Amino acid sequence: RRGGSVAMSASESQSGSGLADQLEGLQLPMEPSADYPPDEVVRFILKGLQYNNLPEPNTGLRRWFAFSNSMCRASVAGDREDQKDWGDNFIKYARNPTFQAMLDMQSFEREEMNLLPATETRGGLAT
Repeated sequence: RRGGSVAMSASESQSGSGLADQLEGLQLPMEPSADYPPDEVVRFILKGLQYNNLPEPNTGLRRWFAFSNSMCRASVAGDREDQKDWGDNFIKYARNPTFQAMLDMQSFEREEMNLLPATETRGGLAT
């Protein structure tokens, strides 16, 4: 369902002309960094999907893929030696009805996250 909403409790929507939101969408990071708190990473990805085609087609999906871990990348884009096509394979995969509901969504809400600290065997987690 294109143009729908995604409940995720901070609320974000395309308001008025959406120019300020669009400008913010253009400034979102395209690569992960340990400096970004988990709740902001979720906002980066969802805001990018809300304006998926800014500044060019599928920028939001490419951001989502860049922030995904290697297991997620392999599961949706294929486990191949030639990784240069992974992003394109992910975009094809993400055109299914489940992911489609998040592309160009009108609004989304984020719930408060539970943060689990890192251990000796894994990094920190957010749920």
